Amino acid sequence: MLEKNRGGRGAAVPYEYHEYEDKRLRVIFHLDELQRTGSTFHMHWHENIELLYFVGGTATVQEDNTIVQVNPGEIAVIGSNQLHTLESISERCLYYCLIIDKRLCEELEIPVDGLRLPPKTADTQAVSCFEQIIREMEKRQSYYRPMVRACCAGLLARLARICPDTLPETGGQDKKMALVKQAMQYMYAHFDQEITIDDICRAVGFSKCYFCHVFKEVTGQTAGRYLNYIRCSNARALLSSGRHNVMESALLSGFHNPSYFTKTYKALMGCLPSADGSRK
Repeated sequence: MLEKNRGGRGAAVPYEYHEYEDKRLRVIFHLDELQRTGSTFHMHWHENIELLYFVGGTATVQEDNTIVQVNPGEIAVIGSNQLHTLESISERCLYYCLIIDKRLCEELEIPVDGLRLPPKTADTQAVSCFEQIIREMEKRQSYYRPMVRACCAGLLARLARICPDTLPETGGQDKKMALVKQAMQYMYAHFDQEITIDDICRAVGFSKCYFCHVFKEVTGQTAGRYLNYIRCSNARALLSSGRHNVMESALLSGFHNPSYFTKTYKALMGCLPSADGSRK
């Protein structure tokens, strides 16, 4: 997925900014492969609708407080501003990713805000629409743009139609999601400073006990691990640029203890920082 990092940093941004190669079409489309080892996506969100059509392997997709298993022939549906992450169950997962711009949806008379969509589906009409989009995007014959737009409209309309009339009450969960998003935004804004979990709790206005419980419940990991992942991601980007050595990358990413940085980096990134520094 395409992310636009703000402020020149390389860290993983919890809010994902989308850029479109084809500004006239305003969709992001690609075939992705996900490995089971070391390839869990970090939890994030964006305002655009994201659809994942699985053609090989099995994965779990978490969307806010809902976790679904997605198999080949099924579409995972990620709605606007839903916290989500993806993890492969099988050794290898293959899926098509389609992200539809929010403004394009509105032009197609499908308002995104408040749109109710199922978390996943194997509905034959929805799958047929997605497969038509795959053919159009891969062949790119004349008039493929209006064909893709029409298929996107048909796909979203079908998903909205098959969504259950009643969905579980999520008032309490919505508040928890808002808390986690606020904490993620604070972490990204201040990860290069010596912030602690106590600082994050003060920023979001909740007790440490409640905050840590909710963050772990929603994301499946501790707030400290998430913060370290952001810091290590930034350090990796700095190392890969070739402009900073290991110590400089650590300091610029909020680590002030070299041995702790090395230990944390290896645990989260899967290799020593010096190894990424040599890949220029």
